[in-house]
Amino acid sequence: MAVSDEANERFVELLAAHTKRLYAFIRTLMLNGENDAEEVFQATCLVLWRKFGEYDPAKDFGAWACRMAYFEALRQKHKSQRIQHMSEAALEALAVAAEPIAQQIDRRREALADCLAKLNVPDRETVQLRYFTGLRPKEMAARKGRPRHTVYRELSRIHSLLMRCVQRKLESE
Repeated sequence: MAVSDEANERFVELLAAHTKRLYAFIRTLMLNGENDAEEVFQATCLVLWRKFGEYDPAKDFGAWACRMAYFEALRQKHKSQRIQHMSEAALEALAVAAEPIAQQIDRRREALADCLAKLNVPDRETVQLRYFTGLRPKEMAARKGRPRHTVYRELSRIHSLLMRCVQRKLESE
């Protein structure tokens, strides 16, 4: 069945808008790691493309995509020796729990970006070193000329600030 250019564009728009949510959902289901999650994500995208003609535009594309991802995760479970110990009921329960988390991921990411922008310069630099540059606390301590436990306390304080800020933003929406 040929798909119109308009349908192709709509599919790409919807997939792009929901990719983060979909991948977060899949990553939650695939407890064995990034490789399994990546494999399920790729398979899910292919299934979504093939079944896009069955998608009801009146419904939430993200929810539909997550449901397809759940079935792909089940297929992966049956293929993979590494996750066969997880029952289908457990995977279903995990999928139900993961869906609300996946729905919120974009809102949480935006709130976090706003909260990061509000940090004072030294705290932003600490976050930059740890999470964007990838330095470990031991390396950060050496670079800053501080004891390692001081860096851990700084990171803990910043995490608390960010967590409270994100929570306030989400509650205010």
